Amino acid sequence: FISDMTDYQRRVHYLLAEGFSGVDIAARLNKDPRSVSYARKASKSDIVLDLDRAIIANLQDIRSGQ
Repeated sequence: FISDMTDYQRRVHYLLAEGFSGVDIAARLNKDPRSVSYARKASKSDIVLDLDRAIIANLQDIRSGQ
């Protein structure tokens, strides 16, 4: 998914991953919040973040022997 994102969508994605809200990202990138929302939806960033979190959780379980 990430390789299919535009540069702008990728920046939004990484800021979301760091915990910034859509409004915070819009302010940081000097964009309209609707633009950030669109980039988030178009890039399927929420799906990618959910997958990242699931992979990390599984790796942590494996490392802890569960």
